[in-house]
Order: sequence, then C-alpha cells, then structure tokens
Amino acid sequence: MNRRIVIAASMVMALAISAAPAVHASPVAVKSPVFAKFGKTKMVSFSLRNDSQSTITVMAGSTALKLEPGKTVDTKVAVGDKVTMQDGSSAIPAGTVLASVTSDTGGTTIVVR
Repeated sequence: MNRRIVIAASMVMALAISAAPAVHASPVAVKSPVFAKFGKTKMVSFSLRNDSQSTITVMAGSTALKLEPGKTVDTKVAVGDKVTMQDGSSAIPAGTVLASVTSDTGGTTIVVR
C-alpha cells in the first residue's frame, strides 16, 4: 500500500513539474504577414535649388529634373532613393550623389552650387 502511495505521489509530482512550463509556453506557429516587404513605400517631399550659373539636370530617384539657375523645384521621392547629378558641371562631375533620401530629408532644401 505504501509503495502505491509513493509511486502515485511521485507520478503526480512529475506531472505537475512537466505541465507548468507547457501552460506558459508560446504557440508553436507564429503567423507573420507574407507581403510585409511589399508594403507601401514612404514618400518624402523636399526642394532642390540651383545656385550655379548654368542649367543642370538632377536625377531624384528615377525622375530627371532640370534645374534652371536661381530656381527652386519641389519634388517627392521615396525614402532610400538617391539624388544624383545627371550631367556634370565644372564643380560637380556627373554621377555624383548629392543626397540619400531619408525621412529627415522631408521639408528641406538641397542647394546645388
């Protein structure tokens, strides 16, 4: 009789010890959105100003912008895109990266001299 009580008590203890972590365990399958990387890209608005004496062409993302001397052009570009010189000038060679667009670029003016 004592053996049965000891065996039953030890089985109950083993069951209680093993069941406690299972109650607080996280689920096995965590569902994440499949199209998370295809979400909406954030667009940033900023201005480009040409302070040089000649007309220059700038690539803002995939858009070519012609900047007349002394003029300011407003543009909207996706975060992560680059603003580059398309045609070179005496001060800045073609292909030079003028700025990398971040969320902090919004509302600013990039001046090209």
